[in-house]
Amino acid sequence: MKVISTNMLPFMLQKPYHLNNTLTLKFKSPLNNLFKFDVLCCTYMKKSTGINFSIMDEHNNVLYSYFNLNIEDNKYTSFFFPPILNSKNKTYFIKLHSNDDFTSVWYNDEINYNEIEILNIKGSINCNIYCAQDIDQYSLYIEKNENIEDIKKQKNHKFKYNPLISIITPTYNTPTDVLKNTIESILNQTYENWELCIADASTDKNTINLLKDFSNKNKKIKIKYLKKNKGIVGNSNEAYSIANGEFIVIFDHDDILAPDALFECIKELNNDKNLDLIYSDSDILMNGKRVLPFFKPDFSPDYLLSCNYLCHINMIRKSLIDSVGGFMHKFEGSQDYDLLLRITENTNKIKHIPKILYHWNAIAGSAAHDSNAKTYAYDNAQLALEEALKRRKLKGKIEKTKYPGFYITKLYPKKEHSVSIIILNKNNLKVLNSCITSIKNKVNGYQNYDIIIVDNNSTDKDLLAYYNQITKKNDNIKILHYNDSFNYSIMNNLAVKESKSDYVLLLNNDIEIITNDFIRLMLGYCERDNTGIVSNKLLYPNNKIQHAGIILGVNGYVGLMHKNEDSNKNSGYWGSLISIRNYNAIATASAMIKKSIYNEVNGMDEKYVVANGDIDFCLKVINKNYLITYLPYVEMYHLESYTRGSDENSERFKNECIMLWNDWKEFILNDKFYNKNLNKDFLNFQLIV
Repeated sequence: MKVISTNMLPFMLQKPYHLNNTLTLKFKSPLNNLFKFDVLCCTYMKKSTGINFSIMDEHNNVLYSYFNLNIEDNKYTSFFFPPILNSKNKTYFIKLHSNDDFTSVWYNDEINYNEIEILNIKGSINCNIYCAQDIDQYSLYIEKNENIEDIKKQKNHKFKYNPLISIITPTYNTPTDVLKNTIESILNQTYENWELCIADASTDKNTINLLKDFSNKNKKIKIKYLKKNKGIVGNSNEAYSIANGEFIVIFDHDDILAPDALFECIKELNNDKNLDLIYSDSDILMNGKRVLPFFKPDFSPDYLLSCNYLCHINMIRKSLIDSVGGFMHKFEGSQDYDLLLRITENTNKIKHIPKILYHWNAIAGSAAHDSNAKTYAYDNAQLALEEALKRRKLKGKIEKTKYPGFYITKLYPKKEHSVSIIILNKNNLKVLNSCITSIKNKVNGYQNYDIIIVDNNSTDKDLLAYYNQITKKNDNIKILHYNDSFNYSIMNNLAVKESKSDYVLLLNNDIEIITNDFIRLMLGYCERDNTGIVSNKLLYPNNKIQHAGIILGVNGYVGLMHKNEDSNKNSGYWGSLISIRNYNAIATASAMIKKSIYNEVNGMDEKYVVANGDIDFCLKVINKNYLITYLPYVEMYHLESYTRGSDENSERFKNECIMLWNDWKEFILNDKFYNKNLNKDFLNFQLIV
């Protein structure tokens, strides 16, 4: 099993490191039975005489060696050795050397990986380490990332800022074994300035006696015994009424807090005392085993309009809860969702901790165990979203999906804004005609739009005749001519400058619209003041996904989410296929933007001729603090590169990738909408392990 990997480097930015200078690597094995190492090699003119390899223990004792092993150019060379049985958590060294000037490994001097340290140069190489042990991916992640000894040391840490945290828990006849584990997870916190505020409406004497026993032993556990069960909201408000903390943690009566949960939150508050909301990643406890980790994006306000992805753990400033009105009875079962919608409307001081700090316990009767356990909660979640749209003065409609807890929040524009649809074209009459026909068929009566076609040196006589025909028949279609060599950025800038509309929709000529009323559906989100660009789902003609958002940093470049997956097969990773999401970049094969924002960021950078002009443009919009929103329910077919073909292997493409890296390195390395624990080698939400 691959247990360490450093294969996330942009190939065009790598350089050869000649192994006539010995390269020494240092790493700690996360599991027993260490047995294999491989590395990406290269050789000048294929004159390599081979590579020497040795692996040593922490005392520099050589365990195994290879001499003059043959390598293949631009391929991985593997070194197998008998399994090192007790290798877990032990440090090892690997030395690579060659006796010639031609044997090299590819490396990047701008990126470092903590798991494998190169001792004699700065940077990282492409390599993998394997252990012969049967373990599931998430269990391996836990082994590598959660060190119990490090967590214990947190108890000795002294923060400058130590606010009281009130943990709010309503209880009602909770099974004593479950409740005991829940409370003990709080007692085990490495941050100690907390109070547990329980409102108990139990009739079960065992539950009551357990609570009395805990509260008698620890004065930080405060119990308010209720004469009757007031439901989740009523009981939560009673628990809240005895809270004195500066911050509130909402904690279910059957769940488990990771021992460092409060510590990690307080660490963030010591970095920024103005934070109002802190949330973390979470997983599910199924029969005592941790499964189904949810590695979340940083704050994504439009994802929150699809589901309560923030959920647990949440630490919220109490004064802010007070100001928005606390828990409301009409949202019983989804009161947390409603509260978070109101909280996030009133602050942008939100911090995500990309660590698993909360464990949902999947016991009988819980939503984690059975999504149908509290069906009323889904109705109330829909109501919470409807109320949110009213508060925000947005015109829209909330629709349930077939997946409980996930919703389609459709927004509609307050008026029919003027929209210019911009299409770049060269020849390809049939493709262009299909695109324009689909636009006319799917606007659903929308009148306030025009089409600007930018032609690039077309020679097809039938196409030129078609231009004359459609401009005579349609007052809202205009043809511009750009007679220099193709430049995607220049041609779009030319069309936007010519447009008299308030909004522009960049559309490839090989697009065919599927969804009716697409202009209104995209305008509904694009109209918002905080939104820069709106894009949508693009499908290949076989209904496989071509575009569902873009992730930065894939092999040091960018990657398309869910590419080539079935469009309607499932809901994706925690709703990724069916949810409205925010991204740092989208494909401008279909992208709507306010013209004012297009001009604010000075349009597309014309040094990007074909590739990456759209990515650069998106990042300029993000850098101005606008949202980029992806709508899964607006669908179009995309033939992709039909006019020009693909040139991803060209020298120009490689140069434009290098330009993008140089312009946006920090953004590419740190995509806030794709959790850093997820592997960018595979855009299907696999863990980095």
